Amino acid sequence: MQKENKQIEKCWDILTDVANDKGKIRYQELGDKIGDVHARQVGRILEPIQDYCLKNDLPPLTILVINQDGVPGIGFTAWKINNAEEGFRQVYKKNWNEVNNPFSTKPKNWTREETIIAFNLYCKIPFSKAVSGNPNVIETAKIIGRSPSSVAMKLGNFGSFDPELKKRNIGGLTNASKLDKAIWDEFNGNWEELTYESENLIANMTHQSIDQVAEIDVTDLPEGSERSTLMKTRINQSLFRKFVLSAYNNTCCITGIRIPQLLIASHIIPWSKDKKNRLNPRNGLSLNALHDKAFDNGLITVTPDFRLKISKATFERYKDEVITNFFRRYENEKIYLPEKFAPEPEFLEYHNKHIFEKF
Repeated sequence: MQKENKQIEKCWDILTDVANDKGKIRYQELGDKIGDVHARQVGRILEPIQDYCLKNDLPPLTILVINQDGVPGIGFTAWKINNAEEGFRQVYKKNWNEVNNPFSTKPKNWTREETIIAFNLYCKIPFSKAVSGNPNVIETAKIIGRSPSSVAMKLGNFGSFDPELKKRNIGGLTNASKLDKAIWDEFNGNWEELTYESENLIANMTHQSIDQVAEIDVTDLPEGSERSTLMKTRINQSLFRKFVLSAYNNTCCITGIRIPQLLIASHIIPWSKDKKNRLNPRNGLSLNALHDKAFDNGLITVTPDFRLKISKATFERYKDEVITNFFRRYENEKIYLPEKFAPEPEFLEYHNKHIFEKF
């Protein structure tokens, strides 16, 4: 079995080289290159490669292996033979250098780009859902050519750096690399640029536009030089929302409401006041629309020890039951803290001093 796995691994490398050269290869020639494999035995080596391409929506790589008549053999089922030329065209069009050998038996070091994309996912999903069976983990694994379990482990590595997880004795994994720590530090030092770069990398690897990856509508944006600036801002705002809401597991940190359509990622220090921390999820709170409006206008605040305060300047004038139900009942109550990216006390202190109406 080990010998056969090595043969499949080598066969993949040979076929991708042939594809990049826009060529074809005969069965016996392929068998010789793999190493002492008869033409009749090549089919069993090609079968797992054919299956992998089908399952992962890749062009039919094994179509390049032809018989004496210049066509694929009878074991080839990944493409209609009567339209083989289109199959060849699809294979030649693909940049196979972007696809990691899925049959490689050698441990492959993570690249910077792969690690950035993994961190993008870490920010987008609750830590409790960072498991190999999560569809988002599976999709990311497919994009970067890794196994879902490998991606889930990488998310666990990032968790080992998160102070909020450590406080709750959820330390993540302990085998994080220097690159993992470097990417963690890069994001935390420059959320705006690294967040956008991560979306751009996904767009390039999936051959989509960045607005498609970010799932935003840009049809209303003007053409010209202003468009790219406005698009970047809109994408970043969308990502901030995803980061904050995922950290709080789509829950309002005051009321516990769990309806995403009613939730807003509210900036603690306003967007216009702190460019460096605009996209920092620790500068965000998951609030329902009513409390978001109250927070933005200084009618409520959250103290550095995570307790809600209401503005007596406003609410002393309103003593009806509605105000009590929506505001007074939460006075001095501790907010729900997120799984990760807990709000930075320094940012809460800013809101207390500069935005909250104390008197």
